[in-house]
Amino acid sequence: MTGKKIDLNTASADDLDKLPQIGPARAKAIIEARAKGKFKNWDDFVKRGVVPSNAEAAIKDLVKF
Repeated sequence: MTGKKIDLNTASADDLDKLPQIGPARAKAIIEARAKGKFKNWDDFVKRGVVPSNAEAAIKDLVKF
């Protein structure tokens, strides 16, 4: 991965899959969750429970909104 942060509201499934602890199933879950409404910020993402806490911790510093 590059130093560029991945936008959870616009990233493709392929880009999401490159994040640590995020595979194809979790990438799909993120895309399905954002289809119901864009993520406002990190707290909104966590509150929705899209991925487990270990995955949240692994990607927190690698994503933006």
